[in-house]
Amino acid sequence: MGHFSCIRVYTDTSMNLRHLGFLVAFLALFAPANALAQDDAIAVGVDAVSAEPISETAAVIGRFVSRQAGEVAAQTEGAVADVLVEVGDRVSTGQVMVQLVTDRLELAGDLKRAEVRSAEALLGVARAQQTLAEQELTRMSSLSESAAFSQARFEDSQQMVAIAEAGVAAARARLLSAEAELALVDDELADAAILAPYDGVVVLRHTEVGSYLNVGEPVINLLNDAWVEVEADVPSNRIAGLTEGTAIQVTLDNGLSREVFVRAVGVSEDPQARTRPVRFTPAWEVVAGELAQGQSVTLRIPSGPQTDVITVHKDAVIRSGLETTVFVVAEADVTAGVGMAEERAVTLGGAIGNRLVVLNGLGVGELTVVRGNEGLSEGSSLSYTP
Repeated sequence: MGHFSCIRVYTDTSMNLRHLGFLVAFLALFAPANALAQDDAIAVGVDAVSAEPISETAAVIGRFVSRQAGEVAAQTEGAVADVLVEVGDRVSTGQVMVQLVTDRLELAGDLKRAEVRSAEALLGVARAQQTLAEQELTRMSSLSESAAFSQARFEDSQQMVAIAEAGVAAARARLLSAEAELALVDDELADAAILAPYDGVVVLRHTEVGSYLNVGEPVINLLNDAWVEVEADVPSNRIAGLTEGTAIQVTLDNGLSREVFVRAVGVSEDPQARTRPVRFTPAWEVVAGELAQGQSVTLRIPSGPQTDVITVHKDAVIRSGLETTVFVVAEADVTAGVGMAEERAVTLGGAIGNRLVVLNGLGVGELTVVRGNEGLSEGSSLSYTP
C-alpha cells in the first residue's frame, strides 16, 4: 500500500508540472502577441463631429470705405513756399505737407513782441504812480488830527489814488491786448506749416509753389486707408437680421474669407432700389495699403432662419473618384485613447469655414481621423490623444 501511495503522489506531481508547463507556454504565446498588437497601433489625430448653427444667406456686393478722409485746408493766408508731398505719398500725423512764406508773419511777430514789452513798461509806470498816490494819501491821513490838515488836499489825494488805479487797469488791459495779438501772430506763423492731421495717403494736391492760399482753401486731399469699414446697400427685407454686432462672412477679391460686424444700419432708404446703407466693421486688423478705397467685397447676408447642421472637419474627408469616405474611431476607449478604424461613406454639403456639412453617414460626437488617415485600412488599430 505504501508503494502505491508513493507512485500516486509522484503521478499527481507530474501532472501538475505538466499543466504548469502548458500554462507557461500559453502565456508566452499570447502575451507577446497582445503587446505586439498594442505596439502596432497607428497614432492618429482625431476630431469630433459637431453641430453648427447656420442660416440661409444671400450675396450682397459691398465696398471698402475709409472712415477718415477729406480735404486739408489752409488755416492762414499766404503764398506757397514749398509743397513737400506728392500724390501717393504716405504721411504720418504732424508731418509738414505744405509750407507757406513766413517773412511777413515773422516781422509781424517781432512788432507784436515789441508792443508787449512797451505795454509791460507802461504797466510798470502806472503801478509806480499808484504807489506814489497811495503814499501821499497815507501822509494826509496821518495829519487828520493836526492843524496843518487840509480837507481839500486829502480829497485830492483820494482822487489821485483812484486815477492811479484806473491807470494801472488800463495799462494791464493794453498788455493783455498786446499779448493776445502776439499769440495770434504766433498761431498764424505755426499754421503756415500745413500739417497732416492723421496718418494717411495723399490722393490729391490742390496747390503748387507760388500759389496764394486764402483761409479755408483746400490744399491736400488725404485718406486714411488703415481705418476702413465695409459699406453695402442691403435690401430692406433683410435688414431685420442685421442688428448691431451681428457677425457676417465676407469674401475679398482675392478669395479670402473674413468676418465683419454690423456697426450701424442707415435710416434712409432708396425708394427705387428698396435698399438701405449698412456699415460693417472688419473683425481683423487692417494694415495700411492692404485695401483700397471702393474695393469690392461680397457679403453673405442672412436671408432665412438659423438652423443646426452636422459638420465634419475637412481634413477627415478622403475623396477617391466619386466616393467620399471618412475613417471613424470605432470601439473607442476615450480614457485609454485607443480604438479601431472604420471606413464609412458619407454625403457632404457646403463648407462652413474649415468644416463641411454632413448630409448623411455621421452622427454628432463621433470621432473622425483628421491626421494620419491616408494610410489607414478597415480594422486598423488606432491610438490617439483623448
